[in-house]
Amino acid sequence: MDVRRAESANPESLRSISNCVPAAPQRGRFADFLGNLDGVQVALRCCIVRTRTHGFTLIEVLMATGLFVVMALGTAQLFALAMQLNMLARQQLVMSLLAAQKIEDLAALSMAGPLQASPPDALDRAADGFADRVSQSGATYVRRWLVAAVPDRADVMAIVVRVMRDERHPNPGPGTVQIATLCETRS
Repeated sequence: MDVRRAESANPESLRSISNCVPAAPQRGRFADFLGNLDGVQVALRCCIVRTRTHGFTLIEVLMATGLFVVMALGTAQLFALAMQLNMLARQQLVMSLLAAQKIEDLAALSMAGPLQASPPDALDRAADGFADRVSQSGATYVRRWLVAAVPDRADVMAIVVRVMRDERHPNPGPGTVQIATLCETRS
């Protein structure tokens, strides 16, 4: 490859060579031109601008690592949040099943005969005969129910069941499930 062809291929590297090396006779091959200059070869090595052909610079590696760390931390936070919401959903499901089970039990009892009416505040406090504790899925839940006659309908009873995990918070909220239904009674 002669010097003119090399110059057309990469003009920047030849400009840097020409700044470091005095004009030399051309011998036809670029490799001969660089190799046959006495004492100049060392100077050429320090002045040649090398083009990168493979690998990454330290800045590129640090930027990629930083992006990876940021994405990993975001994913870890989402994973922790998903686990927490999954636990809450599981608790809500268990409480819903316990409430539905109690509704079914009370509805079956109402088919046998009229149910005893509960005190008006049976959902807010543990009234005798209208509250129980149930252990399910490694946790203890409190169930309270209210049974009341429907006005103008002697054969229909309203049943409300509230299930909660923590007895200190009796009002409906995120940790509470409440189901209501109407049941016909047999006289």
